[in-house]
Amino acid sequence: MPGWNAFIDSLIAYSLYENDRRSFIKRGCLIGLDGLKWTEDSYPNSIALTYNQCQVIAECFRTKDFAQMYEGVQIESHLYRLIEKQDAAVYCQGPFGYGVVMQNSHQGVVMGTCSEKDKYEAIEALSYIATYLQTCGC
Repeated sequence: MPGWNAFIDSLIAYSLYENDRRSFIKRGCLIGLDGLKWTEDSYPNSIALTYNQCQVIAECFRTKDFAQMYEGVQIESHLYRLIEKQDAAVYCQGPFGYGVVMQNSHQGVVMGTCSEKDKYEAIEALSYIATYLQTCGC
């Protein structure tokens, strides 16, 4: 749904380094807790997920059972393993020192890619967007 794509831009913009034009979060996406995509794969800076990848991630957040994430979830073409859970957010480590931060709102999951060294700042930015969605009932 094209209206959700703007949240990718907001997520990246909210994660900008102070006094710099680089951001903690490089790419993002939103999926529903029903496992359906809210953002389009073709949108710039979008994380392109398959239907099955969305289903697995949504199931973890819907049931609050993250065992599958500890074993590893496929995101795009790489395996990511949950290594840290911080309140409502999770950080899954992938290859090359990069990972994915995720947090759910009432009806969806916000995701963003970041380097391992920037994961706490990325979680803060992601949390802002997830909290905003919650206040809107999403």
